[in-house]
Formats: sequence, structure tokens, C-alpha cells
Amino acid sequence: MTFLATAAILGGTAYCQIQGAPVALRFFDPRRSPTFDETCVVAAMDYALSSSERNDVIFIGDSSCRTGVDPVAFERQTGLHAYNLGIVGDLGPSVMLNVARAYLAQHPQPKLIVVCLSPVGLERDVPWYWIKLHNHVVNCFGYDTHNLPTLGASLGYMLRQGTVLGWNRSASRFVDRAADVRDLPLIGLEKVTYRQFEDLARQKRGHFELSGHGPPKNLDRPGGLVRVHDVWGAGLRRLRQSCDRAGVPLMLRFSPVSDEATRNLKFDEVDRWSRALRTNCPRLLVADEESILRYPAKLCWDYSHPNVDGTRVFTKRLASEVQAVLDRVSTASGH
Repeated sequence: MTFLATAAILGGTAYCQIQGAPVALRFFDPRRSPTFDETCVVAAMDYALSSSERNDVIFIGDSSCRTGVDPVAFERQTGLHAYNLGIVGDLGPSVMLNVARAYLAQHPQPKLIVVCLSPVGLERDVPWYWIKLHNHVVNCFGYDTHNLPTLGASLGYMLRQGTVLGWNRSASRFVDRAADVRDLPLIGLEKVTYRQFEDLARQKRGHFELSGHGPPKNLDRPGGLVRVHDVWGAGLRRLRQSCDRAGVPLMLRFSPVSDEATRNLKFDEVDRWSRALRTNCPRLLVADEESILRYPAKLCWDYSHPNVDGTRVFTKRLASEVQAVLDRVSTASGH
């Protein structure tokens, strides 16, 4: 009985610690600096959970979305207030779903959610080197606990993180001032802290700018055929269901790729997958124009991320496509 009572007290204390903590502190290890990758995804989730401002359009997607869609330019062209909640790396559809659900739970209903993905990023589930960060996000924010194993993992995380936060807070009483992890230099971007990064992200409406050109990469593979992993179809169907429940239309758009890096690639399977997805999810909206955009190297940072000039071109095109889709939605609803 004593053991159970002690466990209940410790569990309740940990729960209170993590529930009362700011979004970033629920995620970061208070004993070390955050990494740049952690900061990118937490900044998106921080906005989703701690803001309540109204947006007309929300962009969800991978790093090609985060770097390739400029909501400030988008608003200038359309008059539609927007925010970019693209995530970093190959964290997969489950993290995108977590971000979307978090946003929809805290904000007024947008007119449209646009999921923007690189067509060369659909070939696999989360690679091994992103698994740790992926699990950390899902377990921390818990919007994707759809079965007992994931629910158990989220509860375990909550107890562990709450205990660490409580211990760190208690230990800080013995020093003049405990360092807030949000004020420490980032690992991988040492001149910036989380607070500085997050402030700039909000000013830029979530957009992370890539200037010039990054390292080259050859994407050739046997047969040149780009394939689609089953996890992406399942993930987008679940995202569509979440949007349906919230009464928000969902649009799919592939972000541009470098014509030089992908010159030997064939996207036939991606096109077939996209058409099948629209058949199986008739409420999923797409632009009427070509799906795969190949940009010249001068507009690309690397094989699947546009640079500043490419982002300007892509955002302008996306603005026209979104306006056309919203016109179709308005006509269909009789407004």
C-alpha cells in the first residue's frame, strides 16, 4: 500500500510538472542545449499549441514545405493570412498529423490546410537516424495516441519528463539562477537560442529561408523509378479524416525538385499514387495543373529544397493554386 501511495504521489507530481510547463520545456531535456533539429520541430508545435490567432491557410509538410513556402509573400499576393507548420527532416506523416491536430485543437478553423511534400521524400517511412526524434515528438505531444502501445509510451514519457523537470526545478533552488534551456546556444546553430529562433520563426510565419546553394546530391537509382511507401497513403487518409472532423478542406501539393538532380528519375508511380489517393479520398483537393514541378538549378538550394529565388517562384504559383481551390470550395458550398 505504501508503495502504491508513493507511486501515485510521484506520478501526480510529475503530471503537474509537465502539464504546467511551457510547450518547449515539455520537450527539451533541461540538462543540455537543444539541437537545431529539435528546435525546428518544437517551434512549429509551440506555435500550434500556444497561439490562438486566426489564419486563413495553414501549410503542413516536410522540410521542403518549411523552406519552400513563404507565408508573408503568400499573404501579400492573396490577402490570406497564413502560417507555415512544415517540419524538419524525414519525420514522417505521423508527426505532421500531430502538428495538424495540435493546431486544430487550439485555433479558429482555417479556410484550408495545404499539405506540401517533396515527391522524392515519399519512398520510405522514418529512416533510422530520425526515429529517436520522431518518437520523442509523438510521445511528448500525444495527439497520435491511437492504440495502447502509443498511449503507454506517451504516459511513460510524461512521467519521466515531469520527474526530470521537477528535479531540475528543485535543484535550481541551490544556485543563484538556473539556466533556462531556451536561453542556451543551440547545438548545430551556436549563435542562436531557442527563444531567438522561435521569435524569428513567428515573424516569418514559420518559414525558414535557404539562400544560395547547398551540397549537390545525385538521386539516380536503378531504373530511375521513384516509389511511394504505404505509410504515406495511410498518413494522408488520417490527416484527411482529422480535417473532415474539423470541417476544414485539405489540399495536396508536391513541392518542386531540381531538374538537374532528378533528370534521370521517373515519377510515374507518384502520379498514379496521387490519382489513387484522390479517388479513395474524394474530399482531398489538388491543383488542376501538373503535379511534379522541376525547377532549374539556379532556383534550388539542393535536390528538393528551393532557395530564396525558387521559394519566390513556388509561393507565387501556390498562391494562385490555393485561390483557385478556395473558389471551387466556395462554389461547391453555394457561397
